[in-house]
Amino acid sequence: MGLVNAAYPPGSRDAALEAFQLVLVRLSLDPAKATVRTEDQAMRAVERGLRARLSSQGITGVAYIELDFVSPERFPPREVPWEPDYPVVPSMPSTVAQVQNAAEAILSRIQQAPLEQLLDDVSGIVRTLRTQVDEGDFAHLLAEAAQTMALLRQVVQSSDVPAMVAELRGVAADLRTTFAGPEIREALANTGAATEEMRRALTRLPAVIGALEQTARAARNTTQDTNADLAPILRDLRAVVSNLRDTTETLRRAPGRPSSARRRRRPPTADESPRMNRRLLLLALPALASLPLGACSVIPERPYVETKRFPLDPRRDGPPARRGRGRVLQVRLMRAAPGQDTRGLRTLREDGTISVDFYAEWSAPPVELAEEAMRRWLSASGLFNGVVATGSRVSPDLVLESELTALHADLAKGEAVAGLSVVLLRETGGDAQLLTQLAIRGTAPLPPQRPLPPELAAEAMNEALASALGALERGRRATPEGGGAHGPSSHPRPIFLFLTIVQAAPR
Repeated sequence: MGLVNAAYPPGSRDAALEAFQLVLVRLSLDPAKATVRTEDQAMRAVERGLRARLSSQGITGVAYIELDFVSPERFPPREVPWEPDYPVVPSMPSTVAQVQNAAEAILSRIQQAPLEQLLDDVSGIVRTLRTQVDEGDFAHLLAEAAQTMALLRQVVQSSDVPAMVAELRGVAADLRTTFAGPEIREALANTGAATEEMRRALTRLPAVIGALEQTARAARNTTQDTNADLAPILRDLRAVVSNLRDTTETLRRAPGRPSSARRRRRPPTADESPRMNRRLLLLALPALASLPLGACSVIPERPYVETKRFPLDPRRDGPPARRGRGRVLQVRLMRAAPGQDTRGLRTLREDGTISVDFYAEWSAPPVELAEEAMRRWLSASGLFNGVVATGSRVSPDLVLESELTALHADLAKGEAVAGLSVVLLRETGGDAQLLTQLAIRGTAPLPPQRPLPPELAAEAMNEALASALGALERGRRATPEGGGAHGPSSHPRPIFLFLTIVQAAPR
């Protein structure tokens, strides 16, 4: 044991810093008894918080050096400005030194406190309190409280308290007589009877609720049957309107062409021949009379041009994917945007005008063909366990509403365009929750031939619609639904909007 200056003498007077005034204690450990056998183990123990401090036995006992593990953050090791020959165990203040330092700090703060100013402030507060009690607001408050107590004493003394108590007793007796009378008893009996009637009504309430549920179920089944019947009727009406449009267009193109729907009649029998001859003679007279008028007809004779009809049937590449579990999608009738309800092939010219080819058209209204193609595409995608149409009696988990927004050939850009607007809904209990809204635009390159043949235009539009349906499938896979397979979550999910532009690869 000795001073650091003796063991490590400084090289100059400037080097005799405060660190060289420390006490150096050297000790050795018996490797057979100690767990620390190497210098590395000793340094790791120091890093974990091994410190040395001065302790004593009792208050006036012998002092000794104690080694203990403490928090290394609270007592960090001290940097020494010399190169020690052996591992150094840092020291920490002893308990007595800590108490002494704390006491010295407290005494220093007390000595620095302005005691005279504090005594002057206390004296000022006492003078202020004495002034308030003698002649200030507090004195006036005490005087008013005394006057109020005197007035209350006079009111109590002047009031007839015994008479008031007697009146209260009379009122209590009257109330007791009233409640004990026959009217109150009858009212209580009627209340008991009404309670019993309510109990019996409540026992019948489950049966009434069951009947209402059966009525609602029957109404729902009737509505589903009506929807199932309305869907074919609407399709038949579409077909009738389309046939009328075709017939009108055919008559406008070739008014002089005989109808191909002429019925073949069987040859007349012997009994019918004279009668038929008379009828033909009567019919021939007006026809002969109208011959001079026929030469003056203003209807032009045009050659008949046969209309070409093309299918709108995009095909999904690859085999059908594995179907999902527990989800049924209902695809409602697709709506047609303005101008998309015609069957003729639409072309957007270089000057920005739109032409509709009356001699090249789709085999059915394009909105119906696109709806059927979408239903087949989603069924083959494997996203759903089943894809049904409007009117099906299957309760769907999700509902898809769509609109055909574009289907034409853009000559200026050299591409065919197919546009769809899709809304995915979840309907529960009569409420519809919007899950996703998709605006899709699919394109496909057009061949360079000009004028563009209708066969190539129809083929490019099929490819554009296939690209749009593929984008719909990919957007549906990337859309979260929330709420599980059989019901919505307690909090509505946000709405996702996708705008997908797909360019089909040229063939």
